[in-house]
Amino acid sequence: MAERRTAGVVLEGLAFIAVVCFWVLPYIILKSTHTLSFKNCSVEFKYYAAVDTADDGYQLAKHKLALCLCNAYSRKKDIEVGKQLIKLYRQHGNSIAPQGDSRGSYNSLDSILKYRTMAFDTVLVSD
Repeated sequence: MAERRTAGVVLEGLAFIAVVCFWVLPYIILKSTHTLSFKNCSVEFKYYAAVDTADDGYQLAKHKLALCLCNAYSRKKDIEVGKQLIKLYRQHGNSIAPQGDSRGSYNSLDSILKYRTMAFDTVLVSD
């Protein structure tokens, strides 16, 4: 009876080691870092195997990059940074227009800078 019990424990241990080796370790090993950057702003985020642009981590990184660009544009007005901000807002930004208004009147760079925390809110993407 003791031999069967010992054999069962050994087989369970081997099964656990196999699960760790074949499923958990490759997932951890394939985790890589990707960097998004524009001018002097850069944001790093982690991904597994390939970057999925529909993934929340990618969207969050874009929002963090946009917030960094907003701060950089506030310090020094740069046309390229402004164009990139408008591009990021149109692709990934949250609507900053009040409920009844159309989005078009709030599509200017000044509005994006004024409401940057609402337009590129990183908490809303994570939820």
